[in-house]
Amino acid sequence: MDALKQWNFNVCTVFLLDTHFLLDGTKFLAGALTTLSTMISLETPAVNVLSKLDLLSAQEREKIDAFLEGDAKSVLDTVSC
Repeated sequence: MDALKQWNFNVCTVFLLDTHFLLDGTKFLAGALTTLSTMISLETPAVNVLSKLDLLSAQEREKIDAFLEGDAKSVLDTVSC
């Protein structure tokens, strides 16, 4: 990464996440924490891209929207221990 930055390249980490993987609160948190960990390790900004969003039902889309627009506490409330 340092060599690319010295050569004046702007570097960004991109994660492609399957939306079916994110329908469960624990998997959603796992994906978010993996992104955060990689972003810190590589010292680069990160972007999450959701794939297959068009294949979800209306109810599943609402659930994804609630995760994306909500806070961590609302996601944790969906997780059953």
